[in-house]
Amino acid sequence: MRFPRVPLRTLTLRARLTLRLAGTVLLLLALWIVGGLQLRAADARLQSVVGDTLSPVAALGHIQNDYNDLLDALVHATLTRLPSAADDAVTSIQADRKSIERQWTALEASGLGREQGKLVALAAAHRKDADKAVDAVIELLKAEQYDLAQLQLSNDVQAAVVPLKSDFSNLFGLAVDGGKAVAEAQHADIERGEIYSSVLLGIALLLASAIDIAIIRSLGRRLRQPRTSRRPSPAAASGPVSMLAARMR
Repeated sequence: MRFPRVPLRTLTLRARLTLRLAGTVLLLLALWIVGGLQLRAADARLQSVVGDTLSPVAALGHIQNDYNDLLDALVHATLTRLPSAADDAVTSIQADRKSIERQWTALEASGLGREQGKLVALAAAHRKDADKAVDAVIELLKAEQYDLAQLQLSNDVQAAVVPLKSDFSNLFGLAVDGGKAVAEAQHADIERGEIYSSVLLGIALLLASAIDIAIIRSLGRRLRQPRTSRRPSPAAASGPVSMLAARMR
Protein backbone atom coordinates (compact mmCIF):
# COMPACT_ATOMS: atom_id res chain seq x y z
CA MET A 1 0.00 0.00 0.00
CA ARG A 2 1.48 3.32 -1.04
CA PHE A 3 0.88 6.42 0.97
CA PRO A 4 0.34 9.71 -0.84
CA ARG A 5 3.47 11.75 -1.22
CA VAL A 6 3.41 14.99 0.68
CA PRO A 7 5.03 17.89 -1.18
CA LEU A 8 7.41 19.03 1.56
CA ARG A 9 10.55 19.43 -0.58
CA THR A 10 10.69 23.13 0.09
CA LEU A 11 10.85 22.56 3.88
CA THR A 12 13.99 21.76 5.77
CA LEU A 13 14.28 18.71 8.00
CA ARG A 14 14.03 20.87 11.10
CA ALA A 15 10.87 22.53 9.78
CA ARG A 16 9.30 19.16 9.04
CA LEU A 17 10.06 17.81 12.51
CA THR A 18 8.72 21.03 14.04
CA LEU A 19 5.56 20.71 11.96
CA ARG A 20 5.08 17.13 13.09
CA LEU A 21 5.56 18.06 16.75
CA ALA A 22 3.14 20.99 16.47
CA GLY A 23 0.48 18.84 14.82
CA THR A 24 0.82 16.16 17.49
CA VAL A 25 0.56 18.71 20.28
CA LEU A 26 -2.52 20.34 18.73
CA LEU A 27 -4.29 17.03 18.30
CA LEU A 28 -3.45 15.96 21.83
CA LEU A 29 -4.81 19.31 23.02
CA ALA A 30 -8.01 18.68 21.07
CA LEU A 31 -8.35 15.25 22.69
CA TRP A 32 -7.79 16.81 26.11
CA ILE A 33 -10.52 19.38 25.43
CA VAL A 34 -12.97 16.72 24.28
CA GLY A 35 -12.21 14.59 27.34
CA GLY A 36 -12.58 17.58 29.65
CA LEU A 37 -15.95 18.50 28.17
CA GLN A 38 -17.13 14.91 28.59
CA LEU A 39 -16.04 14.86 32.22
CA ARG A 40 -17.80 18.16 32.92
CA ALA A 41 -21.01 16.89 31.32
CA ALA A 42 -20.77 13.63 33.26
CA ASP A 43 -20.23 15.53 36.53
CA ALA A 44 -23.24 17.77 35.84
CA ARG A 45 -25.44 14.77 35.08
CA LEU A 46 -24.20 12.96 38.18
CA GLN A 47 -25.13 15.96 40.31
CA SER A 48 -28.51 16.00 38.58
CA VAL A 49 -29.08 12.34 39.41
CA VAL A 50 -28.19 12.95 43.05
CA GLY A 51 -30.33 16.08 43.38
CA ASP A 52 -33.27 15.05 41.19
CA THR A 53 -33.47 11.30 41.82
CA LEU A 54 -31.56 9.95 44.81
CA SER A 55 -32.27 12.80 47.22
CA PRO A 56 -36.06 12.95 46.66
CA VAL A 57 -36.35 9.16 46.63
CA ALA A 58 -34.56 9.00 49.98
CA ALA A 59 -36.80 11.75 51.38
CA LEU A 60 -39.95 9.98 50.17
CA GLY A 61 -38.74 6.71 51.68
CA HIS A 62 -38.20 8.35 55.08
CA ILE A 63 -41.59 10.06 54.92
CA GLN A 64 -43.35 6.79 54.14
CA ASN A 65 -41.56 5.00 56.96
CA ASP A 66 -42.47 7.77 59.40
CA TYR A 67 -46.12 7.60 58.37
CA ASN A 68 -46.10 3.82 58.81
CA ASP A 69 -44.64 4.22 62.30
CA LEU A 70 -47.24 6.89 63.06
CA LEU A 71 -50.10 4.65 62.00
CA ASP A 72 -48.66 1.68 63.90
CA ALA A 73 -48.51 3.75 67.09
CA LEU A 74 -52.08 4.93 66.55
CA VAL A 75 -53.37 1.40 65.90
CA HIS A 76 -51.55 0.07 68.97
CA ALA A 77 -53.05 2.75 71.20
CA THR A 78 -56.52 2.10 69.79
CA LEU A 79 -56.33 -1.66 70.33
CA THR A 80 -54.71 -1.43 73.78
CA ARG A 81 -57.39 0.92 75.13
CA LEU A 82 -55.14 2.28 77.87
CA PRO A 83 -54.44 5.95 78.72
CA SER A 84 -50.72 5.23 78.98
CA ALA A 85 -50.73 3.74 75.49
CA ALA A 86 -52.43 6.87 74.20
CA ASP A 87 -49.75 9.04 75.81
CA ASP A 88 -47.01 6.91 74.26
CA ALA A 89 -48.71 7.19 70.88
CA VAL A 90 -48.86 10.98 71.16
CA THR A 91 -45.14 11.17 71.94
CA SER A 92 -44.24 8.83 69.08
CA ILE A 93 -46.50 10.66 66.62
CA GLN A 94 -44.97 14.02 67.52
CA ALA A 95 -41.46 12.66 66.86
CA ASP A 96 -42.60 11.15 63.56
CA ARG A 97 -44.15 14.44 62.49
CA LYS A 98 -40.93 16.34 63.19
CA SER A 99 -39.03 13.86 61.05
CA ILE A 100 -41.67 14.10 58.29
CA GLU A 101 -41.47 17.89 58.30
CA ARG A 102 -37.69 17.78 57.96
CA GLN A 103 -37.80 15.30 55.08
CA TRP A 104 -40.64 17.20 53.42
CA THR A 105 -38.51 20.34 53.38
CA ALA A 106 -35.72 18.37 51.69
CA LEU A 107 -38.21 17.02 49.15
CA GLU A 108 -39.47 20.49 48.24
CA ALA A 109 -35.89 21.77 47.86
CA SER A 110 -34.84 18.92 45.57
CA GLY A 111 -34.91 19.03 41.78
CA LEU A 112 -37.93 16.76 41.70
CA GLY A 113 -39.78 19.02 44.12
CA ARG A 114 -39.11 22.05 41.92
CA GLU A 115 -40.05 20.27 38.70
CA GLN A 116 -43.19 18.63 40.12
CA GLY A 117 -44.35 21.53 42.25
CA LYS A 118 -48.05 20.91 41.58
CA LEU A 119 -47.86 17.25 42.55
CA VAL A 120 -45.89 18.06 45.69
CA ALA A 121 -48.44 20.73 46.62
CA LEU A 122 -51.25 18.20 46.09
CA ALA A 123 -49.43 15.72 48.31
CA ALA A 124 -49.05 18.45 50.96
CA ALA A 125 -52.81 19.03 50.91
CA HIS A 126 -53.45 15.28 51.27
CA ARG A 127 -50.93 15.24 54.10
CA LYS A 128 -52.90 17.92 55.97
CA ASP A 129 -56.08 15.88 55.58
CA ALA A 130 -54.34 12.79 56.97
CA ASP A 131 -52.94 14.75 59.91
CA LYS A 132 -56.41 16.09 60.72
CA ALA A 133 -57.85 12.58 60.72
CA VAL A 134 -55.02 11.36 62.99
CA ASP A 135 -55.56 14.29 65.37
CA ALA A 136 -59.26 13.43 65.59
CA VAL A 137 -58.42 9.86 66.62
CA ILE A 138 -55.93 11.13 69.22
CA GLU A 139 -58.59 13.38 70.77
CA LEU A 140 -60.95 10.41 71.01
CA LEU A 141 -58.20 8.34 72.65
CA LYS A 142 -57.51 11.07 75.18
CA ALA A 143 -61.25 11.16 75.96
CA GLU A 144 -61.10 7.35 76.38
CA GLN A 145 -63.71 6.87 73.66
CA TYR A 146 -61.96 3.82 72.24
CA ASP A 147 -64.82 2.46 70.15
CA LEU A 148 -65.26 5.76 68.32
CA ALA A 149 -61.49 6.05 67.95
CA GLN A 150 -61.30 2.61 66.38
CA LEU A 151 -64.15 3.45 64.03
CA GLN A 152 -62.52 6.77 63.13
CA LEU A 153 -59.24 5.00 62.48
CA SER A 154 -60.69 2.37 60.18
CA ASN A 155 -62.77 4.86 58.18
CA ASP A 156 -61.45 8.42 58.11
CA VAL A 157 -57.73 7.81 58.68
CA GLN A 158 -57.46 5.03 56.13
CA ALA A 159 -59.44 7.07 53.59
CA ALA A 160 -57.15 10.07 54.13
CA VAL A 161 -53.93 8.06 53.86
CA VAL A 162 -54.79 6.35 50.55
CA PRO A 163 -54.44 9.53 48.37
CA LEU A 164 -51.19 10.37 50.14
CA LYS A 165 -49.76 6.94 49.33
CA SER A 166 -50.83 7.42 45.72
CA ASP A 167 -48.98 10.74 45.61
CA PHE A 168 -45.86 9.07 46.98
CA SER A 169 -46.08 6.36 44.35
CA ASN A 170 -46.38 8.93 41.55
CA LEU A 171 -43.41 10.89 42.86
CA PHE A 172 -41.34 7.72 43.08
CA GLY A 173 -42.16 6.89 39.46
CA LEU A 174 -41.30 10.37 38.24
CA ALA A 175 -37.97 10.32 40.08
CA VAL A 176 -37.04 6.95 38.58
CA ASP A 177 -38.05 8.07 35.09
CA GLY A 178 -35.94 11.20 35.45
CA GLY A 179 -32.94 9.14 36.54
CA LYS A 180 -33.34 6.81 33.56
CA ALA A 181 -33.52 9.78 31.18
CA VAL A 182 -30.31 11.24 32.60
CA ALA A 183 -28.57 7.86 32.32
CA GLU A 184 -29.63 7.49 28.68
CA ALA A 185 -28.40 11.01 27.89
CA GLN A 186 -25.05 10.24 29.51
CA HIS A 187 -24.76 7.01 27.52
CA ALA A 188 -25.43 8.87 24.27
CA ASP A 189 -22.86 11.51 25.21
CA ILE A 190 -20.26 8.83 25.88
CA GLU A 191 -20.89 7.29 22.47
CA ARG A 192 -20.49 10.67 20.78
CA GLY A 193 -17.29 11.26 22.71
CA GLU A 194 -15.91 7.91 21.56
CA ILE A 195 -16.65 8.83 17.94
CA TYR A 196 -14.99 12.24 18.27
CA SER A 197 -11.94 10.75 19.98
CA SER A 198 -11.63 8.05 17.33
CA VAL A 199 -11.83 10.63 14.53
CA LEU A 200 -9.19 12.83 16.15
CA LEU A 201 -6.90 9.86 16.74
CA GLY A 202 -7.33 8.79 13.12
CA ILE A 203 -6.45 12.27 11.91
CA ALA A 204 -3.42 12.32 14.20
CA LEU A 205 -2.19 8.98 12.89
CA LEU A 206 -2.68 9.99 9.26
CA LEU A 207 -0.89 13.30 9.63
CA ALA A 208 1.95 11.80 11.65
CA SER A 209 2.35 8.95 9.14
CA ALA A 210 2.34 11.33 6.16
CA ILE A 211 4.95 13.63 7.70
CA ASP A 212 7.11 10.71 8.85
CA ILE A 213 7.04 9.15 5.38
CA ALA A 214 7.98 12.46 3.83
CA ILE A 215 10.89 12.82 6.26
CA ILE A 216 12.07 9.26 5.65
CA ARG A 217 11.97 9.74 1.88
CA SER A 218 13.87 12.97 2.16
CA LEU A 219 16.57 11.31 4.26
CA GLY A 220 16.70 8.40 1.85
CA ARG A 221 17.27 10.68 -1.12
CA ARG A 222 20.11 12.40 0.71
CA LEU A 223 21.73 9.10 1.61
CA ARG A 224 21.48 7.81 -1.97
CA GLN A 225 23.30 10.81 -3.41
CA PRO A 226 26.87 9.78 -4.67
CA ARG A 227 29.77 11.10 -2.62
CA THR A 228 32.50 12.91 -4.63
CA SER A 229 35.99 11.52 -3.86
CA ARG A 230 38.60 14.04 -2.86
CA ARG A 231 41.48 14.07 -5.37
CA PRO A 232 44.45 16.46 -5.46
CA SER A 233 43.84 19.38 -7.73
CA PRO A 234 46.25 20.28 -10.58
CA ALA A 235 47.37 23.33 -8.62
CA ALA A 236 48.36 21.16 -5.71
CA ALA A 237 50.20 18.76 -8.01
CA SER A 238 52.33 21.63 -9.41
CA GLY A 239 53.10 23.06 -5.98
CA PRO A 240 56.42 23.57 -4.19
CA VAL A 241 57.00 19.85 -3.72
CA SER A 242 56.98 19.22 -7.49
CA MET A 243 59.36 22.14 -8.13
CA LEU A 244 61.82 20.83 -5.50
CA ALA A 245 61.77 17.38 -7.07
CA ALA A 246 62.56 18.90 -10.47
CA ARG A 247 65.62 20.79 -9.14
CA MET A 248 67.02 17.63 -7.53
CA ARG A 249 67.08 15.80 -10.86
